[in-house]
Amino acid sequence: APAHQVRMRASAVDFLRWIAAPPPPRRGVSCAPRGSTQAAAAKRPPLVGASTGWFHSCALGSVPPVAATPAAAIAAAVAANDRSSPAGNAHSELIAGRLYATAARCAAFLASFPRANPAAALGTETLDSLSGQAVALSEELA
Repeated sequence: APAHQVRMRASAVDFLRWIAAPPPPRRGVSCAPRGSTQAAAAKRPPLVGASTGWFHSCALGSVPPVAATPAAAIAAAVAANDRSSPAGNAHSELIAGRLYATAARCAAFLASFPRANPAAALGTETLDSLSGQAVALSEELA
């Protein structure tokens, strides 16, 4: 069991490091809907309207890669990259929310061990980035 805990801790740290480094502002993560329920959510407007961190990255990734015309594709990409208006759709928000919920569970898992493990340390840069995302989201949603 201890070997499994070490691997689980390492996986949790890797995931948190990944969450701490969202893609650059003009790149998104592909989160195309799969199935009719997700496709229906992709047609609905965002519920929260957050436009920072992974909410922004998932919003960019939810823009259809092929639009009816090149002008429509450019307009969709510009609209998704405009941080002054709500970004994405209900589906992209759900994906971003799940990413942050999983990150919270990973952090709680790492905090549940009574002794610190140097191999499971996140590092100052990761903690600062995660903290910065939390502050940005709380300010945006306030």
